[in-house]
Amino acid sequence: MNIGAGPGMRHEEHNVGDDEVNFLKIWIESKLQNITPRYQRRQFPEAKRKNQLNTIVSNEEGQAHCWINQNAKLSLGYYEAPQTVDYTFNSLNKALFLFVISGSIMLDGQTLQARDSMGIWETDHISLVCAADTRFLLIEAPINH
Repeated sequence: MNIGAGPGMRHEEHNVGDDEVNFLKIWIESKLQNITPRYQRRQFPEAKRKNQLNTIVSNEEGQAHCWINQNAKLSLGYYEAPQTVDYTFNSLNKALFLFVISGSIMLDGQTLQARDSMGIWETDHISLVCAADTRFLLIEAPINH
């Protein structure tokens, strides 16, 4: 994963190989304007993320994830066997977005399949019922700032 932020934007992406690539573009506005751009690179190998939810981006500085200048958090989940994943967050001025990368998840009586997403607000806790071999992304982000 690569992450960068700054006062302007110059962006390019391309596939240098023969394998098919799928991109998921996520735009989170910085909480401070006109800051010096910076760049971080971290790797999150799937073999080390099995059967757990891992923070990959956070507003807290650290070496295990990328730091972002916003009260936001992104977490990747990968579960090989069916499992219920409980997630709690501070819902004050925040929403949670769920994106299913592969597999399926049941949330509040609704089943989401690969490439489905759902916005969640006015709660501080969710329970995700993951099917076998499920990968997903949780995005916790401010709704007003």
